[in-house]
Amino acid sequence: MNAADRWDSLIQYWTEKNWPDGDWRLIKCQVRRESAFNPLAVSPCGAIGLMQIMPATGQYLGVSRDNLFAPEINLKAGITYLKQLTERRYLKSKIKTDGVRIKHQPDGCYFNTGSCVHPLSISGTIACIFR
Repeated sequence: MNAADRWDSLIQYWTEKNWPDGDWRLIKCQVRRESAFNPLAVSPCGAIGLMQIMPATGQYLGVSRDNLFAPEINLKAGITYLKQLTERRYLKSKIKTDGVRIKHQPDGCYFNTGSCVHPLSISGTIACIFR
């Protein structure tokens, strides 16, 4: 089994459980872009784990920094957070309009820029899904 497929069942499980209307393949693409499927990945700006969650975002979601390294906890938190973002229409409206480019949002979040500004960036994930 390759690294990309190793996490499929866990991604599918937590997507179904926390975001029934979500597409697990979007989450898989997110994980590929953010951590290359490495649960121990830490970015230069401090994002942690499979979904590269910033410790402050983890704290907001009730997850300690150390627990962000646990794949199941990281996926559960990351999927929950992405669902919250879509429910607040940060992503939903931009996906409907152009499907690829997600830039500055009113709350100061930056997406698809490669910067470490947003607590859970989705750098290139939307482009990955729509290719």
